[in-house]
Amino acid sequence: MKPTRPSSPASHASTGTPTALLETEIRDFRAGATELAHDITARLIFGLNDEWARDHRLEHIEDDNPPYARRLWAFLARRAIPPYEATAVPALTLLAAAAW
Repeated sequence: MKPTRPSSPASHASTGTPTALLETEIRDFRAGATELAHDITARLIFGLNDEWARDHRLEHIEDDNPPYARRLWAFLARRAIPPYEATAVPALTLLAAAAW
């Protein structure tokens, strides 16, 4: 298993928006990442619960992102643990849409 990339303010200076953060993490998964730092994971999981944001995440199903997006969304869904398991629903919805 590859190590989790540590997060720092400097490493995410250019990721001010949830969409930018998601794009950064998809690039990381494309480069071979298999995990994310805990704070980034939490920001993405809770960010996907915003309906507008979730709808715009469907953009990442296009082009050649589906394999990486599927791995990222599966990772996020697995990290939605009790008592927050309901937060996995958006990630699982995106995973299902990408798989379809």
